[in-house]
Amino acid sequence: MHASKIALYHDLIEHLRSIVGRRDRNSLNQALVLTVGSIFGAAQTTLLRIVHHCGTNYAIPCVVRSADAETFRDVYLAAPQDGYPLDSREDYATCCRAGAPMSIERDEIGIHLFPLEHRDEVHALLELQRDRPLDANEMHLMEDLLGLFLDHLALIDYAESDTLTGLLNRKTFDENLSRMLAHAGNDAVGEASQDRRHLKPGDVSNWLAMVDIDHFKRINDEHGHIIGDEVLLLIAQAMRRAFRFNDQLFRFGGEEFVSVLQLTDRDDARHVLERFRKHIEASVFPIVGRVTISIGFTRVDELDTPTELVGRADQALYFAKRNGRNRVECYEDLVASGQYVVAHPARPAVELF
Repeated sequence: MHASKIALYHDLIEHLRSIVGRRDRNSLNQALVLTVGSIFGAAQTTLLRIVHHCGTNYAIPCVVRSADAETFRDVYLAAPQDGYPLDSREDYATCCRAGAPMSIERDEIGIHLFPLEHRDEVHALLELQRDRPLDANEMHLMEDLLGLFLDHLALIDYAESDTLTGLLNRKTFDENLSRMLAHAGNDAVGEASQDRRHLKPGDVSNWLAMVDIDHFKRINDEHGHIIGDEVLLLIAQAMRRAFRFNDQLFRFGGEEFVSVLQLTDRDDARHVLERFRKHIEASVFPIVGRVTISIGFTRVDELDTPTELVGRADQALYFAKRNGRNRVECYEDLVASGQYVVAHPARPAVELF
């Protein structure tokens, strides 16, 4: 075999290893953009995340790579304001609707768009800019690369998700919490760290909420674990409908869930959580009938350790459980009102659930 072909195959295999060796969406996205840009000699390669928010589809650049620079945005934390309405670029919107590759000539630069489908919907667009069109062999190679990427993305998705509810799992929460805390530092709207009891209700921040199903043990004991699992599934589905697309949702374990509400103020966070609580209270669950939930939430501070952050939300949740259940409590409000003393003894070993 000719030496140049061996070198080409070697480079291709190294790029493929780079893709399949990734274990999270961010690094996988970066590997795809690097691989495509290198193999096809692109002047610029961009991976756009497509999200639906408030009736509008947005395109959010997550990785942009050219010969001399790379811009990266965390795909787990991207928000609509980071991108633009998809319909503002007609060709891009058409490509997403058709679900098929498209080529555009613009200012002597060829733009090649490739829709990436995941769970039966286009979740991303790969944009390739170069000065010549892709030939048939290159198109086949691109299709194979994108197929490999999507197959590996499905494996990551499976590893990160709870098998019953489809929400992100506890392992993913633990792995991503440090990223969330770092992000809180970047997006803390420039405010200096301050005593949390002096935070104003209008302060914009991220918030972590712990959601617990009231008397879930009784549901399992009276109706069995299959019915209990159905309650968990229905509540997870309700969470998806109640929260924004960029509010991360996790099954924390057992009957506990976690939501990270991004960049909102305390009143809005409480409003969203109260609305969700009331929706669950008003719902009729098969066999079980009425189900209620208790929620404790707290502000995410960039100086937090994971233990401190989860601990505060858990303490607010415990207060809600101890004071009647079926309610929403904010840790900072409890401290400010004197209802909760920070240096309190450990939770007693009593059955509350």
